[in-house]
Amino acid sequence: MKSERDRIPAADMSSESEQAGLLRKILQSSSYRLAQEDKEFLASEDLRPVRLQLELLKPERYLR
Repeated sequence: MKSERDRIPAADMSSESEQAGLLRKILQSSSYRLAQEDKEFLASEDLRPVRLQLELLKPERYLR
């Protein structure tokens, strides 16, 4: 009986080095970074309300 790998055409299988290269690109992508560590994402205009909310929450937490 053929294994799953034997049924996939050779053109569809990537070499291990190509797979490693793709994995490296994914891990280095800005979309893979945690939101809290992505300065560009945090500074985006879409997150302005969230930043304002955090600015208001910070002193409130210290006053408790």
